[in-house]
Amino acid sequence: MTAGMAFAKDRATEFLVGLGGCQIGVWIASSLPNALSWALLQAEGAELIAGRFYLAVALPSDAPWALHAAEEFGPVLAGVLLLAVATLLARLLPETGSVVASCAAFWLAVPIWSELLQYGWSRRSALELLGQVLGIPQGGQVGQRALAVAAGIGILLLLRTGLRRVGRSSLTGVVCPALVTYVACDPSIENFRALSRIGVAHLPAILALAVGLLVMVPRCGWHKPPPQVRTALAALCLGGMALALPVPSPQAGKSVNWTERSSSGWRVLFEADRFPQDLQDRWIAAADRRLSAHRERLGLPRPDRPIPVRVAVSERAPASLGSNRFRRPDDLEGNVAGNIVISTPDGLPEDPRAEPLLAMRHAWGSPVSEAMALAVARYGVGSYGRKSLSEAAEQIACEEARYSPEAIFGSEAPFRSPMVRDAVGGAWVEEAVNRRGRSVLAKLYSQSLSESLAMCADCVPPCSAPLSHGTPASPLPTYLRGISFSHEGRGSDGYGSEAARAELGRMRNLGANAVAFVPYAFTGAPETTAIRFRTLETDARVLRSAREARKLGLHLMLKPHLWAGQRFHGAIAFKDDSRFREWFKDYRLWMLHYARLAEAGGFDVLSIGNELAGLTGREQAWRSLIADVRRVYRGPVTYAAHWEAEVESIAFWDALDYIGVNFYFPIASRGASPSPRSPELRTAARTIENVRARFGKPVLFTEVGFPALATAAARPWEENSSALDPALQARCYSVWFENFATQRHVAGMFWWKWPSHGRGSPFDPSHRPLAKPAMGVMKDWFGRLGQRPQ
Repeated sequence: MTAGMAFAKDRATEFLVGLGGCQIGVWIASSLPNALSWALLQAEGAELIAGRFYLAVALPSDAPWALHAAEEFGPVLAGVLLLAVATLLARLLPETGSVVASCAAFWLAVPIWSELLQYGWSRRSALELLGQVLGIPQGGQVGQRALAVAAGIGILLLLRTGLRRVGRSSLTGVVCPALVTYVACDPSIENFRALSRIGVAHLPAILALAVGLLVMVPRCGWHKPPPQVRTALAALCLGGMALALPVPSPQAGKSVNWTERSSSGWRVLFEADRFPQDLQDRWIAAADRRLSAHRERLGLPRPDRPIPVRVAVSERAPASLGSNRFRRPDDLEGNVAGNIVISTPDGLPEDPRAEPLLAMRHAWGSPVSEAMALAVARYGVGSYGRKSLSEAAEQIACEEARYSPEAIFGSEAPFRSPMVRDAVGGAWVEEAVNRRGRSVLAKLYSQSLSESLAMCADCVPPCSAPLSHGTPASPLPTYLRGISFSHEGRGSDGYGSEAARAELGRMRNLGANAVAFVPYAFTGAPETTAIRFRTLETDARVLRSAREARKLGLHLMLKPHLWAGQRFHGAIAFKDDSRFREWFKDYRLWMLHYARLAEAGGFDVLSIGNELAGLTGREQAWRSLIADVRRVYRGPVTYAAHWEAEVESIAFWDALDYIGVNFYFPIASRGASPSPRSPELRTAARTIENVRARFGKPVLFTEVGFPALATAAARPWEENSSALDPALQARCYSVWFENFATQRHVAGMFWWKWPSHGRGSPFDPSHRPLAKPAMGVMKDWFGRLGQRPQ
């Protein structure tokens, strides 16, 4: 019995010592990136951003080199150093101290193992980037996985040196405490999330400590505990301090100040920083007039109290309210449900349906069908753009087709443009009112969609004029010094944000006179034929940034892209003609939506596709699409062809206004420096000129770019794991400008690419020029090209 108690006491002591060591390791591992974030945030222009899984510090692109290095590599290098120190201590300290150091080393190794997994099985990691910066060959995916596995085994062997010192205590002193700590502290464990809600996230660790103390205390007494117990208690105290005193993580975002104003119709909280007193006065006066008109048209009773509403301009304001439904400032129905209206900087509601929706919610409560509520709200506005509702709906019927009510209100599966649904839905409601009187509005709002549609099955206006045929447009007289502007971040820094507005100004100051917007949609073709349209690059965001770009004097190109997941979208092909027709039907609807958006937003150029080489051989389908697009959009139209073979194989260039080329031709052989006389560059120039001469159309480089890698000249389309080489990227820029930018039949170019958040790094191997010498080359050439006669 005595031997058993002694054995239990020894094992419990070892467990408690290990538990304290694990808490110390967890504290160091979690506090290290937080401490580094706090340090980096002291740099001028640094900001905290929301990543996909965590908050991260973003440095301005002109921050010092050392700060960028600390941001990119600081956590992993510091973690490796501390791991080495912990394993050394595990080897040198006596047994009890070795247990503490071994447990701490285990938890310091966990983030490094995570980095190794990213290095071997993810697209980008800090370790891969570090290897590229040092010029170490990465060996491709198989090689990287082999290195990751080897390094992981090396870390295990390193930890084993401490465990050998621990000996028989390794199970109860290291392994069991590590498992208990994992269950208690890992936020991916479901019971952690449940415990967090009641404020006892570390309950398993607390219970383990309590059990260990109950086993240990009766044998050792209270006054003179043996040395190993004193060590255990010291380790537990340090572990407890680690739990209680972590380095807090920085908090993202700034608070938004609201200022309250009232009128007969509204009780308004304005985003104070964006609405000066005079703008508040104008907003309330105009909103009262609009509200009176909406109530009259909708037959709403005059309420006994004003409608509460928040009016905001920036994307920070909706997010600051703390509810997930406010995370998207362009989510009209979600924002209206929370009584918030997104306003343009000059005080008009960004979506005019917002105010009638608020009035209806205030008078009639929540709608049964959101789609019908939006249509009734459009009827309350009374027009669509500068046209009456019936005129807009008839025009759409002539340009596309007369859609069924089920298609317009979303009870039919195929995608319909939100702009089409808005205009035709409002016209449907208007016709229902003409037939049944204004009292029908309350019914439409409060009954099911199927009941509403049964009341007026033929209320969609037909085309009342002959179908018009779109005609080719004239190319722009302006030479386009353009940059592709990509939506980056989780919305808060994407299109429509304050960050995006600032970056548009930076591009203009660099000498650009044009910007390309590239909204995405998803396709699972050829396995599926539907196109998933709803992505973060929403219409409201695109139009918001397009207005800002137009104010800056920038020309606009709209260039929708399809994303096919891990598959290259250019490889999409259909063996079955019927499957292609089904897919292309959805593609046509998707592209007609962007044609409508381009027309409404005043875009100067529209691209009707991007690198779909497996599909552009179906010439008649594309000619039909071009004709359909021209009925909706009156500006110049192009297609962004893949550089390799597609640009030569397309037969419908004559139906377009520009020959659009995504230029990723090799301009030098592998290992050679690009020069104006390289055979690869001459081959590219000859290919493009042959296509141009055959069709007699100007060339627009819809994309051109080079990564900051050693393979930039030989494989410019690829962001691979070769050595970082920003100087070669700049050389490629210079050679390309010299050879292609000044050619007589070139209408301009759009460099790939500039992120909407504007962040860049000298360690970034991608195509982005920010914070790299290529930026200077671009500025110099944009200045020269700006002086050429138009």
